[in-house]
Amino acid sequence: MSPPFGNDATLAECCELIDEMKTIYSCADDVEQVSRTIRTYEELVEACNEKELLAKDAVRGWTQRAAVATQRAQEPEPLGGHRQRVANLEEQKRQAEANVQNLQQEAKVLSETQERLTSQDAQHQEQQDQLEAVQVQHIPDLRYELSLYTHITKINWHYEATDRVQGHLTNSKVGSVKHFDLDPNTMSEYEIVDHLWNLMV
Repeated sequence: MSPPFGNDATLAECCELIDEMKTIYSCADDVEQVSRTIRTYEELVEACNEKELLAKDAVRGWTQRAAVATQRAQEPEPLGGHRQRVANLEEQKRQAEANVQNLQQEAKVLSETQERLTSQDAQHQEQQDQLEAVQVQHIPDLRYELSLYTHITKINWHYEATDRVQGHLTNSKVGSVKHFDLDPNTMSEYEIVDHLWNLMV
């Protein structure tokens, strides 16, 4: 059944209103998702900083061990055990240098990871700022429009079901309450609007 006083303009306004309702209740989810991403970034940066400090400490330790090994290798020893001791110290030095190389490479990877996370954090912060701007500037106007619309149409929306169009329509003159529960995945916007108009007749 078509709206009793409806036309294309009225139908378009109803469709726009439904889209605006979807925008209102998706913004909060977007802000929460961006906030979770930023918290995860901060935790990763803290972990990277701790691991980088450990890597630097380990590099200093292995460098000192390599220096000690080199010094001991150059000290005079009794002829009997000199060769074996030199060989052992050279092996320790080789292992220390290899460990230093590995730790330096790991520190480089951590630094690159931190730079990438910093860049991502800047993007997430920009997204959060945009979403907060929408909440501050746009959502109050939409809520006012919805409040006015509710007063005129007598429709009370049930916003907890974000994937459905739910609510009830009250008629104080006759004391009636009509409930509706519509699935936007199986109904077009036109069908939803037409159904709501039929309830108001």
